[in-house]
Amino acid sequence: MHCPPVVHVAPAPACHPAPRCQPIPRCQPAPRGHWETVREQVLVPGYWQEQHVPPTYGWITDRCGHRHWGIIDAGGCRQVWVPARWETRCRQVWVSC
Repeated sequence: MHCPPVVHVAPAPACHPAPRCQPIPRCQPAPRGHWETVREQVLVPGYWQEQHVPPTYGWITDRCGHRHWGIIDAGGCRQVWVPARWETRCRQVWVSC
């Protein structure tokens, strides 16, 4: 006696979704316009900046009138105020026709 083959049908795995119809891309006209450089005056606010100041050496006169070479100012790091200022900044803008 001849037996028909057994066929198992399983659903498609979830990780492979069914293909969807994609819309046909349409030709878009090229954008009309051009880029221009715009210069603007911008106020940059003041801020504190840490600067390294080297030591200052020079002649020192003691109470007896003797002069010797030494450190006048030890130097180090100091906070310096940088005042607000105006700057010209450039940027590119798109200008439509």
